[in-house]
Amino acid sequence: MGTLMHSTRSETGDITFIIGSTEIKAHKAVLAAFSPKYMAQFYTNFSVENPIEVKDVSAAAFKEFLQFFYLDTVNLTHKNITDVLTLTAESVEGFFDECVSFLSDTLTVDNVCQCYHLAVKYNNDDLIKKCERKISSDSSKVFLSDTFLSCTAGDLFNILQLDSLNCKETDVFDACILWAVNCGAMNGLDSENVEELRKILTDENLPGQLLHQIRFGAMTIKEFMNYYKNYKQLFTEDERDEILYMIGKVNNFEPKRFNDESRLVPYKEWCEEDSIVCYRTSRANEKESFRFGINETVFSTDRLFLLGGFSCGSLLEKKSNVTENDQQPDEKCVTTSVSLIRKRAIGDKVGKTLFNTTEKLTFKAKEEAFVILHRPVMIKPTFFYEIQLDFKEGFSVRDYEFNTEVILRPKTSQFKTEVILRPNTSHSFSGFGAPVNGFIMKDEERTVVKFCKTNGLVTSLKLNICVK
Repeated sequence: MGTLMHSTRSETGDITFIIGSTEIKAHKAVLAAFSPKYMAQFYTNFSVENPIEVKDVSAAAFKEFLQFFYLDTVNLTHKNITDVLTLTAESVEGFFDECVSFLSDTLTVDNVCQCYHLAVKYNNDDLIKKCERKISSDSSKVFLSDTFLSCTAGDLFNILQLDSLNCKETDVFDACILWAVNCGAMNGLDSENVEELRKILTDENLPGQLLHQIRFGAMTIKEFMNYYKNYKQLFTEDERDEILYMIGKVNNFEPKRFNDESRLVPYKEWCEEDSIVCYRTSRANEKESFRFGINETVFSTDRLFLLGGFSCGSLLEKKSNVTENDQQPDEKCVTTSVSLIRKRAIGDKVGKTLFNTTEKLTFKAKEEAFVILHRPVMIKPTFFYEIQLDFKEGFSVRDYEFNTEVILRPKTSQFKTEVILRPNTSHSFSGFGAPVNGFIMKDEERTVVKFCKTNGLVTSLKLNICVK
């Protein structure tokens, strides 16, 4: 019946939509049965007049959209999917989900940038991750696609933020130049004028300038100077000097403009099955003092890993005048600011904040509080990472008090501040994070996580080891 009604809409339809110069008919009852939007439009005291003018979408896209109401099998196209998504987002959630599934199932190097734009626009995390994996694994091919050359500046900014692009940084630079040339041509600019290209790549309306997201520090001196010879007007003198310092890896140099993250990081999502809890060691019943305000714990690593969260010792302590028979509260929430900051050296006063949130941490007596990062953070060698816990309030309850010291209960006494992890999933791991077997492996096959500054409350880290 749905197929028959769909094919006879022009004769039997009782509502008309006008898109440009095209008239498209449909059935009020069918549309209203699926869509609260159309129910409100057609069957309330404020119902719209017939015909209805539809703006900002094509007639072909509207016809594709109407298939959802009548047919079991819907034929979608990438040519019209942007407009169809707009229509489904305004009408029926289930239809919108089917459009997202279509994008996910038909993802290629040629359309991934279009899909990425829509995934970001509608904040669909699953599709965003899938697109980023595709862009990362086939970077060079994606850069040659028409959808990349025509992508928005915001989309290009997001792509340049990816640490996992599987290509040389010279390929990234070439892609940005081609994109800027195409962008200039579409806007009537002289695309051969390097100064015009700089205006495009340093647009201040973006959260960060595109030119500064290119990882010039990953280039060789020869590669950069070849570009500088042909695109001298693309850089200011300060930018040129900063790039040369980055390439030369001058000690403790922190660029002010450019992103100096290493690229070529293997794309890896958080995998709960592969996670390892890496405990900080301490002497038996060692006490750690803390204060209201900021408490810091610093650590470093010799190999890439993803940090998914951390735990800190319990701050609840039973009051001395409370008997065992007294009723005790189960837990207490404390407003805490949590930050993860990357620094070049221990003691640096400034660094790059990788994660920051303020939330209620729940503490229980003699139990640790675990903090889960909203998105796992890539931890890299050569840097130091500082976890800051800033307690915004104290608390006092009837039977428990906010302690001024936390007792670190060691999981093992075999290691001190260095925690050695073996990135081999065939090994079994103890609660401490060190392997029960496999101790004869070579040094280059191990990962060392070192707690460098241990006057903080963090007692363990939750890791995914990243192996290339």
